[in-house]
Amino acid sequence: MDRLLGVAPNRLLNVLLLLEAGLHIYGEIHNWKLFYSSVYMVLSGVVLLGAGVILHMACHKHHKSAHKKAEEIENITTSGAFSIIRHPMYLSIMMIVWGMYLAWNFKLILPLPMLITVLLYVLAKREERYLLEHIGEEYGKYMASVRWMFLPGVI
Repeated sequence: MDRLLGVAPNRLLNVLLLLEAGLHIYGEIHNWKLFYSSVYMVLSGVVLLGAGVILHMACHKHHKSAHKKAEEIENITTSGAFSIIRHPMYLSIMMIVWGMYLAWNFKLILPLPMLITVLLYVLAKREERYLLEHIGEEYGKYMASVRWMFLPGVI
C-alpha cells in the first residue's frame, strides 16, 4: 500500500508507539507531577492493555500472515474475532495504546493515543480499499457479512 505522510504506515505507527512508551518512562524517571490520581483509571488501563494483548495473540492464531504486506495477502481470514469485526488486530493495538495511557495516566501523552487511533482507522480504510480492488467480490461479501470495522454496533 502507498505511503502516509511520506512514510510507510507501519513505520509511522511504530515510531508513535515508541514515542508514547518513551514519554511515559521519561515521566516516571523524572517524577513529573502531571498524573491523575484515580486507582480505578490505572486498573482499567491495566485491564484494557491486558485484554488488547490477549486479543492480539488470539488474532494471530487465526491470521498467520497478519504482518505481511497487503500485497502479499492472498486470502481473507474469517474465523475467530475476524468473524465479528473486520480489523480486530488494529482494535487490539488501540486497546494496548489506550490501556498504556490509562495505566500510566500521564496527561500530556493524550494526543499520542488519539493520533494512533486515527492512524489505525485511516490504515484500515486504505487496506479495505486495496483489498476490494485486488481481491474483489470475495472481500465485498466479507464486508457485507461482517459489518463492523472495530466495535460491533459502533463503527
